[in-house]
Amino acid sequence: MAFLMVSSADTRAQYDEVARLLGDLATDRPAGLLAHVAAEQPDGTVRIVDLWRSRDDVAAFGRDRILPAFVKAGLPDLADRPQPEAHEAFEVVL
Repeated sequence: MAFLMVSSADTRAQYDEVARLLGDLATDRPAGLLAHVAAEQPDGTVRIVDLWRSRDDVAAFGRDRILPAFVKAGLPDLADRPQPEAHEAFEVVL
């Protein structure tokens, strides 16, 4: 079953730095990533919505790529935030 994850970044600059460290997700797509969307909100925060094949794929991406990128970006405290909103998806149309 697909897994929907909604998270955020404090600023566009913060999102851009972590994204730069992660590399181009389109050409180096993490296993199980079905869709990734990021949008800047009126208050300057960034809303991030990802659709994954499974919870295990999310866990592997977090462990292997996101957490190291947070550290390299000088933002290790991001890993200590509450877990992103997550839900099993019952319908997906791509």
